[in-house]
Amino acid sequence: LKAYQIKGMTWLANIYDQGISGILADEMGLGKTVQSIAFLCHIAEHYGVWGPFLIISPASTLHNWQQEMERFVPDFNVVPYWGSPNERKILRQFWDQKHLHTREASFHVVITSYQLVVSDYKYFNRIKWQYMVLDEAQAIKSAASQRWKLLLGFNCRNRLLLSGTPIQNSMAELWALLHFIMPTLFDSHDEFNEWFSKDIESHAENKTGIDELQISRLHMILKPFMLRRIKKDVENELSDKIEIMVYCPLTIRQKLLYRALKQKIRIEDLLHIISGSGTAAAPADGSVDRNFTSNLMNLVMQFRKVCNHPELFERRDAKSPFSMRCAEFVLPRLVYDDGLLHSALPSRQHLLYNRLPRNGWSSIIVPDKETLITDAGKLFVLDTLLTRLKAEGHRVLIYSQMTKMIDLLEEYMWHRKHRYMRLDGSSKISARRDMVADFQSRADIFVFLLSTRAGGLGINLTAADTVIFYDSDWNPTVDQQAMDRAHRLGQTKQVTVYRLICKGTIEERILERAREK
Repeated sequence: LKAYQIKGMTWLANIYDQGISGILADEMGLGKTVQSIAFLCHIAEHYGVWGPFLIISPASTLHNWQQEMERFVPDFNVVPYWGSPNERKILRQFWDQKHLHTREASFHVVITSYQLVVSDYKYFNRIKWQYMVLDEAQAIKSAASQRWKLLLGFNCRNRLLLSGTPIQNSMAELWALLHFIMPTLFDSHDEFNEWFSKDIESHAENKTGIDELQISRLHMILKPFMLRRIKKDVENELSDKIEIMVYCPLTIRQKLLYRALKQKIRIEDLLHIISGSGTAAAPADGSVDRNFTSNLMNLVMQFRKVCNHPELFERRDAKSPFSMRCAEFVLPRLVYDDGLLHSALPSRQHLLYNRLPRNGWSSIIVPDKETLITDAGKLFVLDTLLTRLKAEGHRVLIYSQMTKMIDLLEEYMWHRKHRYMRLDGSSKISARRDMVADFQSRADIFVFLLSTRAGGLGINLTAADTVIFYDSDWNPTVDQQAMDRAHRLGQTKQVTVYRLICKGTIEERILERAREK
C-alpha cells in the first residue's frame, strides 16, 4: 500500500473502533477497493471477526472485486453472488450459519450487485452482516428510491460507502448518504437543508462568492464521517491529464433537421409554462406542466440525436426511380444456362463482368459507408482523429450515451477496419470481465466502445491513453468517472481526453450546465 492508502485504512480502523460508519470519497483511481480489502483483513486479523462481509457494487465491477479478493486475500472464502435464479439458489447453499464470524466459516465475503440485493432481499436479510460495503455509493443518492429504503433497513453492524463523486446534482444527495451511514445523527433533511443546502446551492446558482464560514462548518461536521483525497494532493507519480474541446460543424443534412425540430417548439407553450403556474389557466395538479416538460425533454433528446448523427433520427433511404423500364438483354441459351454470374466462379475474366448496368437491373442506389461518415460533422472529425491516433500508436476509449449511436460507430469501425470491442448495459457480467482483460492484455485492439453509464464505473482500462466523449452527460461527475477509467493508478502515459461538441447547438448548453454543477 502507498502512504496515503495506509492513512485511509487507519482512518477506517479508527471509525470502526468508535462504532461509527463512514464514507471513503477518494477521487477515482486512488485505490478505494484495495483500502477497503486491507481494512477487512485488519478486522479479521486484529479482532478475529472473519465476516460475514457484504460487498455491493455495480454489475461492471463485480469481477474486479472478485479478482482483487483472490489476489490479495486468498484466505477469505468469497461467494460471487450473481447469475440466473437457479445459479443463485445453488450459491445460497454456501451461506451456512455454522461457525459464522470465524476462520472456519463456509463463507466470509459475499459480492453482489445492487439489482440482486433488491430482488433477493429476503435471503440477504436473514444474515447478520458485520460490514456492508457499498461501492460507487452514488447509486443510493436518492432518498426516495426503493433501493435506498431497502438497504437502510439491512441487518448489519457497520456500513462503508465508497464514492469518488459523493455530490452530483444537489446537497440532498449528500444528506441521503450521511443519513444512510448515521441515521440517528443526520435524521432531519429539513434541518440539514436549513443549515447548509439553501445557502450553498443559492450561491452556486447565482454564481456569487461562496460563504467560507458555511463551507468550514460543513467540513467540520463531515470530518469524522468522510475522508476525501484528490489525485494532485497525494499522487505525484500519476501522469498528466489533458482535456481538449473539439468543436465540430453541422452538415447540411443535420442543419435542415435541426431547423425543422426548432420550428416544432411553439412560443405560446413556452410562455404558458412560464406564466401558467400562477394563473387560473394551469390545472391544480400540474398535469399540463408535467406533460409539457416531458415533451420538451423528448425534444431535447431529438436535438442531441441530430447532433450525434442524423441516422439516429431517420435512416437514409435507398434511392430508386419512381418508375423504371428494365432494358432487355438477349442472351444465347448456352450463356444463359452456364455463363451467368451467380452460378460461375468469381473472376475478372468472366464473360459478363461489368457488362451489366452500373446500379444493377433496377437502378436502386443503396447508401454507402462513406456517406455514413460525411453525413455527421462529429463522425467526420472522429474519422480524421482516429486515423492520426492509430498512426501514432495510441489506444482509445470512445464513450457515448446512446447505444444506437454505438451501433453506428460499430458500422464505422467495420468499414475502416479498426479492431474494436464493445461494452454496454446489455453485455453479460461474465463477458464484461473477459472484455476488460482482453483490452488490457492485447495491444492489437485499437478502440473500446463503451456506453457512459455501463462502462464508466469501477473498471480499470489503463491500457488506453486516449478518451473520446462522442457526447457529453448533463451530469459532469458521470463523465469524470468515465475518463478516470484510463487516468488512474497504473497509468504510465499522459492521458488525453477529447470532447466532441457541435458548435451553436444544445450541446454547448449541456456543457455550460455541467460546468455550473
